[in-house]
Amino acid sequence: MRWGLASTQRRALGQLMPRSRVASPVAAVAAVAAVAVLAAAFVTLAACSPAAAPAAAAARRVLFLSTLSTAEDAQELRLLREELDKAAPRLGTVALVPHNLAPLVSDNQALDDAVARLVQQPGWAALYTPTMQVAARAQRHSPALPIVFDGAANPATLCLVDSLITPGRNATGYTSYLPTEGKSVEALLDAYPATRQLVVLTDGSQPAPPPCPPAGATQGMDTAKPGTSTPSTEPPCQSGELALDSKLPYLDVAALRQASAARGVGLRLLRLCTAADLERLPAQVTPHQGVAVLVPLHYLFFVHSERLVQLLGGLPVPALYARERFLSHGGLMSLAPVTEWQGAPRAAESLVEVLAGHAPARLPVQTPVGFELRINVAAARAQGLPPSLLALRRAQGLWP
Repeated sequence: MRWGLASTQRRALGQLMPRSRVASPVAAVAAVAAVAVLAAAFVTLAACSPAAAPAAAAARRVLFLSTLSTAEDAQELRLLREELDKAAPRLGTVALVPHNLAPLVSDNQALDDAVARLVQQPGWAALYTPTMQVAARAQRHSPALPIVFDGAANPATLCLVDSLITPGRNATGYTSYLPTEGKSVEALLDAYPATRQLVVLTDGSQPAPPPCPPAGATQGMDTAKPGTSTPSTEPPCQSGELALDSKLPYLDVAALRQASAARGVGLRLLRLCTAADLERLPAQVTPHQGVAVLVPLHYLFFVHSERLVQLLGGLPVPALYARERFLSHGGLMSLAPVTEWQGAPRAAESLVEVLAGHAPARLPVQTPVGFELRINVAAARAQGLPPSLLALRRAQGLWP
């Protein structure tokens, strides 16, 4: 009679059975039962044995592009990594791949080519940038790549989004943009009510954004040569006085006219194009009683903030800046949107949501919740320009 046993079972049976030629049926049945117990134990041990660990999933790669200083990038990267580490149970491993493009900011074509080359590389899970102009260039060259921005310009003006509530495109994030022209005039004149002429600086080196194309379409690119752009048809920037009816892409001149006229103050628009133009400011802004200067958050002034503060502080004339950063260099006053974040940039929240699978088109752009006035009392004392008691009472912060 054949028992139909596996080879290992047959060997075990041979060891358990008596070596006599004739075995009793009871002994044979007992032996088979013993073999079954051994087989079950073997299966149990195999199931409990530690299996080989599965290969770790490859880290998703996030491209980080910036035209800010390497020190500013280092701080933002550190804070971003902390937030991504906190979200690791949800997102897995995320690798930030930084590229600093600051050396290319003076060459629009070189900057555009570099952005195109980097964003068109395969394998990116998303792009993160603290520079709005980089975000706009990246969107033109890669309209499907998820983009998270952290900047100060109006993303709708740059065609990054259709609206702040419903971006509708491949970009979202945080902007500290709020219309500040009217509020800035009010804050400066309240602090220095003797002002009779307001000089507003504007950066003419920033090209006006092109008309917004449909979502998902490339903008102004030669499709036969990926990574190249159509040359700008704008005339070269010319520094100097501008007419008060000028239409500027990044400055609400109508709001400035209305606010200054309401207070009976004269208005001048002064366009600067290069860092060399900053050096000529002392000759263009006459330091006499009743003159004050308004510095909006334009790229030229942000990049050369320390030198600009030195020049205006040496005149001296009351000057209101668009960010607290200028006060750290000795600036007199700042009126800036309230960002309300301690630690990680608020755009980090958007990046986590994008990496978690949410479409940027449906993630509202985060914005500030108001303005805050800060006064550098040490600078005011050094320049002999004490602000009014009204301004001191309204200030949310006094430096140092």
